[in-house]
Amino acid sequence: MTREHSEGKMKINRRRWAVRTISLCVAATAISTFAALPQAQASGQANYQVVRSLPMTTDSLAAIPSLPPARSAQRRTGDGLPPLPELVNPPQQVYEVDSGRYATSAATPLATPGDPISPQECVDRYLGGFSGPVLYKNRFAACHSEFIVVDHFNCSASGCLPTGRAVAKWAMTWNMNWNARQFTLTTRFWDWTFTGTVNVNMDIGVEFQCSKVITTGSTAKCSVPGSGWSKSISAWQAADSQTSTITTSGEDPPSASEPVQINAEKRTFYAIRTYVFTYGGPGPYDHYSQTGVVTAPFRCDIARSQNPNYAKSSDCVFHAATGWLKLNTADAEIAESARFIYDAHNNIGSTYPGNTGKYIPGKIGKTEPIQRLFYDANLRTANRNKSVAACKAHWGANYTQRPDGLTNDCDEFPFATTYEGSFTVTEGMLRTYAVRPVLSSHNQKVGSRLSLFVAEDHILDGDDYYVTAYN
Repeated sequence: MTREHSEGKMKINRRRWAVRTISLCVAATAISTFAALPQAQASGQANYQVVRSLPMTTDSLAAIPSLPPARSAQRRTGDGLPPLPELVNPPQQVYEVDSGRYATSAATPLATPGDPISPQECVDRYLGGFSGPVLYKNRFAACHSEFIVVDHFNCSASGCLPTGRAVAKWAMTWNMNWNARQFTLTTRFWDWTFTGTVNVNMDIGVEFQCSKVITTGSTAKCSVPGSGWSKSISAWQAADSQTSTITTSGEDPPSASEPVQINAEKRTFYAIRTYVFTYGGPGPYDHYSQTGVVTAPFRCDIARSQNPNYAKSSDCVFHAATGWLKLNTADAEIAESARFIYDAHNNIGSTYPGNTGKYIPGKIGKTEPIQRLFYDANLRTANRNKSVAACKAHWGANYTQRPDGLTNDCDEFPFATTYEGSFTVTEGMLRTYAVRPVLSSHNQKVGSRLSLFVAEDHILDGDDYYVTAYN
């Protein structure tokens, strides 16, 4: 996996989903709505049902399009995986973390085993405005949610007519387990509503598949490569959730473009896919239908077991999730350092070298993220030395001395522990860096919080993150 430094690298999934239905060969017969039909009840008269999905938005159910009767369709074997670049380097979603979580008085990890995403929270976030195939709460928790619409048909010699419709909320969540290459998958159907006559004894199923994404030379595998649940609507009403735990193993082949230390982490890529399906008979796959396949890529490694101070939490992460660490300029523990980073992004002329017209990376929505630098000690040292030299050049060799008798550090942004540190900046680049003397204790506290953030969040060498300060 190569590192690319480019402006506008951040991509937040905000694409609205259109109504998605299974691609079936359909009859051209027009059908009526269910408005005048009686309330739902169990019925043996419905010959089959067709399932589809609608976006989980507040207005999706206002006017559900009607479906014509469907002819028989063969069961699909599942859509193929998206292109490899989309799985290894997926579009990024950014989530916020306030550095106050790591304050001395109450250091709280970014995400803990007690902070998964639940199906209800998933629905709430979609209804709150999120739009996209997968929502990433953080690097350890993700989900997908849609409305599931099930149309029922009754067929006779003269043709098929609609009898009713069932609608439910559906969510699938994936939560990584701590200190393991393992995650827990939960699916839930709930809040059923019925119009017309619906056969609640017919089955609705969920299928999931877990697989490696690099095929050549990879030994990666999932303990449960494919499974699911199929229950009647009435059974889902009685027990609306199902859970499975999946463990990953194996490894992808080493990359010739990566240093030895990164290859030693055995970063390995996987994908989990899921969809809802149903069929109406009389054969096992007659009138089969399913929703679109949703794919969530993730990455596992052995970095935590190699160095628990470098990487913590789970051994698997959703690498499509990028953390955004926020610093409060009013926080008494970090005020001077936070103000410096705020100025670096918003008032660069008040910092040194103060290159007006250039930019400092790491600002959400404005620039590319910064990337963690861990293994290359020489580059970290070179970044630090150049920053200290800049402080001395502008404020003099005694920049560490303060009128209040305390001590200054030469603060720098981007940090020396990033691939965007001062040593990487050359003449002619639009990207630059900033330095300023700040109270030593404030600088050290920001460094401590940053170290906790990248370790707890399992941000490895070369992984992206953002840092900004706010008033």
